Amino acid sequence: MPSTGSAPGLFFLGYFLFEVPSNLILARVGARIWIARIMIVWGFVSMATMFVTDASSFYAMRVLLGLAEAGFFPGMVLYLTYWVPARYRAKTGRSS
Repeated sequence: MPSTGSAPGLFFLGYFLFEVPSNLILARVGARIWIARIMIVWGFVSMATMFVTDASSFYAMRVLLGLAEAGFFPGMVLYLTYWVPARYRAKTGRSS
């Protein structure tokens, strides 16, 4: 029987393996389109989780969820850089 940490580990495996390819595609197609793709696929995979019937299908869904979510955080960071001017990024709370 698999350990209790297998599901989060498999999620991380999918996320880790597709983080770089997702970021490369993000740079090519743009943040808006790629974040929309991530959200739509993430939603469908989350909904498909209701069809899980045993441990192996649960683990497969966790890997797919990691694949779907890969690139979300860097995509959001890139998208937010479009709104915040460069002179305000990475500043401390002190006024200068």
